[in-house]
Amino acid sequence: MSFGSEFFIDDLLHKQESRFCTFSNARFYVTTFNVNGKSPPDYLGNWLVFDPENLPDFIIIGLQEMDLALGTYVTDNASRQHEWLYVLQRNIPNTYTQVENVRLIGIFLVMYRLQSSKFHVSDVQTGLVPTGFLKFAAGGGELSRRNQDFRDISQMKFADGKGIYDHDAVIWLGDLNYRLNAGFSYEEVVLKCNSNQYIGLFHHDQLKEQQRLRTAFNAFHEVTPGFRPTYKFDVGTSNWDTSEKRRVPAWCDRILYWTKDKTVKLKQVSYESREMVLFSDHKPVCSCFEASIKTVDKKQRTLVYDELLRETDRKTNDLLPSIQVSNTEVSFGQVYFRQPAVQVLTIKNTGLTATRFAFANKHQSSELPENWLTLTPKSSFIDVEDSVEVTLQVVVDNEEAWKIDAKTELSCILVIRLDKGRDYFLVVNAVYQPSCFGANLETLLGRTPQEKKEELLIDFSDIAEKSKCFNVPPQIFHMVEALRKVGLDRVKFDDAFSDDAFFKIRDILDKEEYNSLVNCAASYPSTLYSTLHVFLRSLRQPLLLSAPVCSSNASEIDVYYKYVGTIPSPNREVFNYLVTFFRELYNANRLPMSQFEIIVGSLLRKLPKGQDMSALRFLKWCITLDPNI
Repeated sequence: MSFGSEFFIDDLLHKQESRFCTFSNARFYVTTFNVNGKSPPDYLGNWLVFDPENLPDFIIIGLQEMDLALGTYVTDNASRQHEWLYVLQRNIPNTYTQVENVRLIGIFLVMYRLQSSKFHVSDVQTGLVPTGFLKFAAGGGELSRRNQDFRDISQMKFADGKGIYDHDAVIWLGDLNYRLNAGFSYEEVVLKCNSNQYIGLFHHDQLKEQQRLRTAFNAFHEVTPGFRPTYKFDVGTSNWDTSEKRRVPAWCDRILYWTKDKTVKLKQVSYESREMVLFSDHKPVCSCFEASIKTVDKKQRTLVYDELLRETDRKTNDLLPSIQVSNTEVSFGQVYFRQPAVQVLTIKNTGLTATRFAFANKHQSSELPENWLTLTPKSSFIDVEDSVEVTLQVVVDNEEAWKIDAKTELSCILVIRLDKGRDYFLVVNAVYQPSCFGANLETLLGRTPQEKKEELLIDFSDIAEKSKCFNVPPQIFHMVEALRKVGLDRVKFDDAFSDDAFFKIRDILDKEEYNSLVNCAASYPSTLYSTLHVFLRSLRQPLLLSAPVCSSNASEIDVYYKYVGTIPSPNREVFNYLVTFFRELYNANRLPMSQFEIIVGSLLRKLPKGQDMSALRFLKWCITLDPNI
């Protein structure tokens, strides 16, 4: 018997499972909760609610920000994990036993099984994908980073070599941190949430928007939430954030699911939040799922298999898998820094047998970055006459821009490999538009502005004269001056980041049309400030390569002064210019601690181990002249 007929028989067996399989529903209770670094209270009855007469077969609990202590990121401290495990076990029925738990810094996942369940678990595998501390990228300005987190996790592999899309079903839970993309004010959103008009806001949810654009969570499903946004609340209450930041409410905490094909029966039966839980600034979200699980009668399966084998023995050549690909070449045209470009490829099964495809490693020049192109999914099962949509996405971020350098053409050959079948080939190409983002400092300092014939909308003559006094890249200088022009008090650190505004600012900087920046600063001051940080983080080499480390027998201030003197020029001049700006911003706005940490990340990257706190104290001293603030 050939491979082709064997695979065809497997397909026929799959379609005739009713002859040798019995099906029954397994119930899953899934919940996610960002606990904001809080220790668990003794009682969790307002959150973990179960009907003793109808207990789920499995309980899956995911926590985020389980431990916010800075030392957790430096040393592997599992004490908070043990604390939570103890309290969780005491708050679920005693008829459950733990199957597995896994932790990555502040992210934690645990699974329990009902002891009397007829469904057993074996061959448990876990995997970890670091995507930044604690959870999906946080903050209003991190939409692109959240999408990248999704792509990174989607590419993960388990110990057996399988990816997440090689399974029958996937349940994705967590604080995904997607916000609202509407121009509503805090007051408008709070009013809608408090008057039961919040459902209309969900149309502006960033996650749903990214699904419509097919840039993230393509083919994942979710029951429309019937509950209010789960973030952000005053701790100890169900009142929306009344702090100075007044964060706009959003559905950050989500539970979604994906199935391999229509034969996999997985239903999201319920989806709700627990507003009576008050000890975090988030609310937990819970969902119940029903999955159809099959039990195989092995003896009957053998009889059916032998019967099918006799029927197909003479049809070997007709049974080889075959697919039709919607395109043999995908051209993205021009692509730009941090601006996702998406194309969708349709793969249809045109053969007589079900098949599974997988993309092999792409063939491309060794000079190109490895991750400029991502595929979702990279492998999948396709039933006869069914189709699968594969999302191809090109994103050039910092590391890709550093690797591309002067080479702007991106191209590769993708190989679509069928189980027991032939290979198919797909050519993908794009042209990267060179940008000042991702350049090195020396190149930026060597650039001279192009002459512009258009009339200046704002008089920059005084600024042009002042720019001669500073040996800083013109992009940095003009962003800072534009922010000063409109007033630094207008920068709000929790304002939503506008991707469209960022793309506009990026194009202005690349075309050196600096006179337009003040208009952007007037309309999007917070996005322009965030763009300054994006620009600094995109530099090929960070401004500072290390942080000053103080010894016990030396004055901290003396060490700082000595360190500044060792910073090479022109880095020191740019650093001094930025410190002056951040000091002005601090005086205008009183920077929160999170902003000091962002500044550290923008000026120093990949610090030697243990220098995080030293860098934070040093930059706080530079900006405030008080490292203990």
